[in-house]
This record gives sequence, structure tokens and C-alpha cells, in this order.
Amino acid sequence: MNRIKSLNPQYVFIVLGLIYGIAFLVLIPPFQVPDEYEHYYKSWDLSNGNLVPEKIGNKAGVSVPESVKIMTDNVYQKWKYYILNNQSMDMEYLLNLPLQSRNNVFVDISKYAVVTYSPLPYLASALSMALGKLFDLSPLILMYLGRFGNLLLWLFIIFLAIRITPVFKWGFLAIALMPMTLFQASSLSADGIAISLSFLTIAIFLKLALDDNIKKIRIQHILIMILISLLLSLAKMPYIMLILLFFLIPSKKFESRMKMFQIFGLMFLLAVLIVALWNFMVNGLYMPLDPGISIKDQLFYILQYPLDFIETLLNTSSAYAGGLPSIVVGNWAYANSPIPNWIYGIYFFGLVLIAAFDKSSFKMSIKQKYVILGSFLLITGTVFVLEYLTWTYTGAQIIHGIQGRYLIPILPLLFLSLYENGTITKNRILIELMIILFIILILSKLVFIFIGQYYALYF
Repeated sequence: MNRIKSLNPQYVFIVLGLIYGIAFLVLIPPFQVPDEYEHYYKSWDLSNGNLVPEKIGNKAGVSVPESVKIMTDNVYQKWKYYILNNQSMDMEYLLNLPLQSRNNVFVDISKYAVVTYSPLPYLASALSMALGKLFDLSPLILMYLGRFGNLLLWLFIIFLAIRITPVFKWGFLAIALMPMTLFQASSLSADGIAISLSFLTIAIFLKLALDDNIKKIRIQHILIMILISLLLSLAKMPYIMLILLFFLIPSKKFESRMKMFQIFGLMFLLAVLIVALWNFMVNGLYMPLDPGISIKDQLFYILQYPLDFIETLLNTSSAYAGGLPSIVVGNWAYANSPIPNWIYGIYFFGLVLIAAFDKSSFKMSIKQKYVILGSFLLITGTVFVLEYLTWTYTGAQIIHGIQGRYLIPILPLLFLSLYENGTITKNRILIELMIILFIILILSKLVFIFIGQYYALYF
């Protein structure tokens, strides 16, 4: 009887992701995920067949039954108060709140950039909500159904990414099951889809670049690259630059260098066009939360004082660098995150060890590593610039609004830039089992923490 030499990480991911994803989905209180309140309304609006929020005067938002507004306001505004004051909420009332209402109310969500997001990140949650409406389920149950739809789609896309990538499979798995990643994926947030599509994009380009069985880039490969770039452009704008990983593919796999640049040009042009078209459709919907912040003034400031802006970028990088494990691995929730700091450090250190272990026979050139690292730095810089434009006062020395979840879609690139090929470890199955046990212990610890923090008063 043949001994098992290695496990399939994509199947390990599905099992662990489904178990702990559902646990996070149920245990994380509604609207404790950043901007989930607004994401709920976006999903609701799309479930009614509306692609773009309604504009009324200087406000943009959605029309919902009164019961939906009652539920969201009760949970969103009061849960934090109850937790901090050691009180329990009347969840039974909210779970049984009738959906139907004779009167609709308008909810303004124009103060958040969520109002401009495309329908793509909300397809799964909107479909789940639409099915729930057929059975007149309560607004709160519809919220949990939307979370479940997002989780299933995220699981499927990450499964594909791990299966497709020729390298760093266990690294993809470990980053996907990071507390912060799972936190976003099991919510209504658009980040789950942005993360999964980014992982899939990275995996596809690695496959085309490193797999020697792909001798030539054929029409089916070109169509796949175009499709993933279009999907990525509608997920979250900064990550569209992952198409620069196109240049990982050796030029010898194309008919000629001219053909290579023509394909990239077509892919880039289509992505830019679809982004421009969508931005035209939502132009004027977003009104910054702080009226003192002006995108126009910020742009003029950058052009007028480019050196000062570079200094601001360096100051911001320095300020956030020390807390990288904390802000990327975890550190979430509006109601005082109950996660101890040691979990962040241990998990990030675990990622480093997994990256060191996850070797394969595929070779990566120095040029390819430069492309990977350059893409990581460029996208990180773009995230900083966007937060500077939309969340920071003109001339500020530190960029505000930077969150670790923005780096998760490109985190595999950071570790891949350090990738070294090597022989497969003899005790590979033992190390893989240790990785699985490590992830199970961390996530199980979080589950018990959530129960104690959020639900102890209900028992």
C-alpha cells in the first residue's frame, strides 16, 4: 500500500475554510466588519435589480422597508454600546422582525466610497438575499444569508487559485485562512471578493509563467487573462495593477515581442475602459465623510509639492511598518477587538516559516522576482495615494485611513519575491500536518474568544 507523500492544500483549505468561515459568519456580530452597514445596503439594492444607488439631491443611497432600517440601526448603533456596558441585545426580536412593510425609507450612504463600488463584489450576497426574500425572512436573517453567499464564492475562487498556482500553495492557504482574511470573507464586505480574485490573478500568471508544460500562450490563455483583468477591475480599483504580473511570462512563450506587447496593451485598455465606464456611471455619488477633505486640492498639492508628498509616503510607511503583523493578520471590529496581540505575531511568524518551507522544483528568475516585488510596492503605493486623496487633510505628514486588510490581496507577492526553488522535503507530510494543526489551534482559539466576548451574556 502506497504511503501518502503529500496532502492536497486546496482540499484542506475547503474543509478548514468552510468550518471556520461558518463559525466566523455566525459569531462575528452584525455590522462589526468595517463598512458592513453600507455593504448590506449595497447588497440589498442589487437584490432588487438596481445596479447603481439612487441619487436624491446631494445624497445617494437606497430605498428599503422600514423593518430593514429598524434592524440595521438597532444592531449597528447599539451593539457596541451593549458589549462595552456588559448588556445583552434582544436578538430574538430582531431575528423574528417581519420583512414586509407598507412604507419604504431612504438610506443615505454617500459618505462612504462603498457607494461607488461596482455590483460584482455583491453578486453572491445579493443572490442569497433575493432567495431569502422569497420566503419573507427577517432582515437580520437576510444579512446572515448574504454573508453565507459571499463565503461560498470566496471559498470557490480561493480553491481555484490554490489548485492553479504551481508554487506557494500552502502559503496561499495560510494567508487565506488568516484571521483578518477569514473575517472579511465571512462578511458582506467587498474585500472578500477582491482578495479571492487577486489570489486567482496571481495564480494564473504564475501558472502561465512557470509551468514548462505551457510552451506557447494560446488564444484560450489570452481570453482567460482578459477575463480575470476585467473581473479584477470591477472588484477594487488598486488591484487592477496586478495585470503587470503579465511580464512574469517569458517572451519566448509568445509569437514575438510585438505580439506580447499587443496582448498586454489590449488587456490593459479593456480594463481601463471598464473602470472609466463604471466611474462615469457613479460620478457624483460619493461625498467625503469629512467636508474638509478635498480630492481636487490633494491632487494639486501633490503636483505642486511632490517632494513633500514623497516624505509623507515615507513617514506613513515608517509609522505602519512596526505594526504590520497586527494590522494585517487581525486587529478588527468596531466593538474593541478581543484578539490578544500575541496571536497576530505568532501567525505572522508562522507565515514566514510556511513561506520558507513551501519550496518546489519551479525556478523563478531574478527578473521575475523584480516584477513581483515591483508590483507589490506599486500597488501598496497606490493604496496609500488613494487614502491620501480621500481620507487625509491637504498637507498632512501622515496618511490616514490605512488598514492592513488593504494589503491582503497582494500579500502573497511579498513572500513570493523571496521564493527559492528547492527539493521537496522528505518529511513533507509531517510538516503539512503541523501547518494544519497550527491553523486549527489559532482559529479555534479565536472561536472561543468570540463566544466569550460577544455571547457570554446569552448563556
